[in-house]
Amino acid sequence: MFESSFSDDHSDQSITTFDTLLKHTLCSFVRSQILFVAVRLNLFTIIDESPTGSLSYEEMKSCQISLSMLSYLVYLRLLKRCSNSNKYECTSVTRTYLISSRKNYVGLGIGVWDHRRLYKFIRRMNETLRYGIRTNEESNQQTKCIWTIFEHNHNPMIFFAEIMSSFTRCTINELCTRVNFSSYSTLLDVGGSLGDLSRTIVQRYPHINAFSFDLPELISYASSIEIEHSNVHYIAGDFFQEQWPNEIIERTSLIDLISLKYILHDWSYKQRQFLVLKIFQFLKSKIELSGGNGTLLVIEKMIDQGRNNTTSLSTSISMAIECGDGIGYDATINEYEQLLIKTGFQRIQCVQLTGPMVALFAHVI
Repeated sequence: MFESSFSDDHSDQSITTFDTLLKHTLCSFVRSQILFVAVRLNLFTIIDESPTGSLSYEEMKSCQISLSMLSYLVYLRLLKRCSNSNKYECTSVTRTYLISSRKNYVGLGIGVWDHRRLYKFIRRMNETLRYGIRTNEESNQQTKCIWTIFEHNHNPMIFFAEIMSSFTRCTINELCTRVNFSSYSTLLDVGGSLGDLSRTIVQRYPHINAFSFDLPELISYASSIEIEHSNVHYIAGDFFQEQWPNEIIERTSLIDLISLKYILHDWSYKQRQFLVLKIFQFLKSKIELSGGNGTLLVIEKMIDQGRNNTTSLSTSISMAIECGDGIGYDATINEYEQLLIKTGFQRIQCVQLTGPMVALFAHVI
């Protein structure tokens, strides 16, 4: 499927002591539970939005917070002790991402991993790791995957989209700060969900027309969200269908940028091939009709060559737990580039974003 870029040489890795092993494995469970409790209690928001932006242990007793938990949050660099008092305040990280009133708040997504539905699945982790799919408790048969649930109940789909939006908003803002999109005229965001990428790009580049393309239920909800720009549009449909909606086909000569934001990791290699090839052929038709170039933008968590980023490494397992189908997985930058090159794209530009996030710009010519 892919040529691996991974080397078995671990000589430069330093996890050699038992203490370090504990810190990176067993203690991770405790760390996550501490964070879950703090988010569940809205602790960081309560502290930050207090009159002084800080609270003492005595002032937080009503929140049923132990001193041990506060000490651990300080150890995790999620809280800090005020230098001239016995009060606690938020760090810059918690102020940015864990205050519920802030635009970059990711607590909604973190809360998903604290949901009792997920703990039921984690109890079956042994079987999930053995079979690569989530199984039920009575047998080794696969239980319903999350996509099947979405087909029958649209409320979880909207909830899931809002969670993903809370996670992706920071990456989108960083990308638009790092990359100049002024040369593009029309964006088609395939799997655009709630339209965050379209709205952000148009806000910074008002001359761009943006079209967010996703399932009818998501488009109906996204289009009801108040927007400030009239050149953000929504198109309903299934991007795996052979024939895309007429609203897209009619604009073939105009669309010079197509994006796949957090889409490819959800699907098998064969489905990724199908989608990337479909986009490549669409952009080739655009060039034949109106000249210029055509670009595919892929935004994903990508595994680093040294396999050191645990966030991306854990995605395949976490998707097997949450989605249940065992299909989705993360890949390396090299593997994504191979997929794009084998499809026919001639030039690829890589933009390394914060953490495991990477943006690949694949150009037809």
